Amino acid sequence: MELVIFATVMVMWCTTYQKLMHKIYNTEAWCLFDLLMKVMLNAAAFKERPYTRNLTFNLMRCFSIEFIMYTTYEKMSPVPVMLFHATVIAFFTWIVQENCTRKAFKRNADAWIALKIFYMVSYGIIILNFITTVEEHYKSNITRTMWLFICFNGGYFMGDFTEDFLFNDLGTWGGFYHNRDYFVLNCTVFLSSYFMNHCWIKWNHPRGAIRHESGIAFSISHYQMPLVWPHTHFQNSAAEDEHWIIVCMSNMVYAYFTLWYSVAWKNQIKKGKPKKVSPELLKQAVQN
Repeated sequence: MELVIFATVMVMWCTTYQKLMHKIYNTEAWCLFDLLMKVMLNAAAFKERPYTRNLTFNLMRCFSIEFIMYTTYEKMSPVPVMLFHATVIAFFTWIVQENCTRKAFKRNADAWIALKIFYMVSYGIIILNFITTVEEHYKSNITRTMWLFICFNGGYFMGDFTEDFLFNDLGTWGGFYHNRDYFVLNCTVFLSSYFMNHCWIKWNHPRGAIRHESGIAFSISHYQMPLVWPHTHFQNSAAEDEHWIIVCMSNMVYAYFTLWYSVAWKNQIKKGKPKKVSPELLKQAVQN
C-alpha cells in the first residue's frame, strides 16, 4: 500500500509541476543519475558477471539515447561530454559491482522499487517531449516518428538482447510476450496519447485529431502521421497546450506498470530455492 501511495504522489507531482520536472530532466545532474540507474538496473536484473562484460554492455545501454538522438534528430552530444559520460559509466559500474550485490537489492526490495518508480516516471515527460520535437520540426514525418517509437521500445533492450545472444545466460530469449516489460510501457504511452488527443482534447473538432481534411490516406501519402500528436512544450503548467491529462496518463503508465512488474519481481525472489532432501530421508519416506 505504501508503494501505491508513493507511485500516486509521484504521478501527481510530476504532472502538476511538469514544467519544473522537465527542467530537472534536462540537467547534467539528472543525466548522471540516469546513467547510475541504468547501471543499477543491470545489476539488479541479472546474476553477477565480470567487470569487463558489465562495462561493455552498460555502455551499450547507457548510450542508446545518443543513438536515438542522432538517428532521429541528427544531433549528438559533443565528444568531450560523451567521453566524460563513458568514464562515469565505468566508475558507476565498478561502484555498483563492488557494493550492490543481488542480495543487497533483495534485502532492500521496497526501497529499490520506490527508487525505480521515482526514476521511471521521468519517461512520461521525456517521450512526450521527444515526439513533440518530431511533430514541430519535421512536420510529424512518419518515418522519424515510427523510428523514434521503435528505438524507445528496443534501445535499452538491445543491450540485454545482444549480451544474451553472445552468452545465452540472461533469459531474455522467448519472444515479444516473454519480454513484454520492455515494450508495454512505451507502446501504451504512444497509443493512448494519440487516442486521448483524438477523443478527449479534440472531441469538439469536426475531424478530431485527423491531420488533414482529405483523410488518413492523404497524410500517409505525404509521409506524415495521420493523427496530430498532442505536442507539449512544458513552458506553462496551466496552459491549454500543455495537455495536463496526457502528461498525467503518461506518468501513470510508467509509475503503475513499474510498480506492477517490481512487485512481481519481489514476490518471485521471496519464494526462494526449494530445500534439498538427502537421499536417505527420501528413501526413508518412501519406505514409510
